[in-house]
Amino acid sequence: MKLELKRILQILFVLTILGAAFIYRTYQGEPVSDQPESNSEPMPEVALCDFAKGCVIHDAAGDISAQLQAGNEVLAETPFNLTLTLPEGAQLKSANITGHDMFMGKIPVKFNKLENNQQYLAEAMVGACVTERMRWNLALEIQPVQGELIAKQFVFEIERHY
Repeated sequence: MKLELKRILQILFVLTILGAAFIYRTYQGEPVSDQPESNSEPMPEVALCDFAKGCVIHDAAGDISAQLQAGNEVLAETPFNLTLTLPEGAQLKSANITGHDMFMGKIPVKFNKLENNQQYLAEAMVGACVTERMRWNLALEIQPVQGELIAKQFVFEIERHY
């Protein structure tokens, strides 16, 4: 099947336009930066949580605390048990761990309610990282007795142990 001259010219015209657009965007477009714009506010420094000593977040709905069970330590690729205590009547809706320093995926954490209605227990684990130290976020979604769902997070750090 032969292509007519008119059809060949149409194809060449479209290819020329696409090529010009590619060259323009590659060499003349605005530089793409991973850094935030200069007028944006810097991220606030977050206090690190030491789960072995226990951590508390103060909220208008009440205090939220997290603590390792006795004998546990947070190490990469090693399960650890974590107890979470919520304010009276609050319900834990979801929990997950994500990398704070770099994307390491989203690790769901399944907390089970204990007999004390305000306490939850979970076994969690974080992955190994190539850096000596790695910061992680334990992100929580909590439904207080009154009001809208609130999001809170504990930031913790681990050291590579091997």
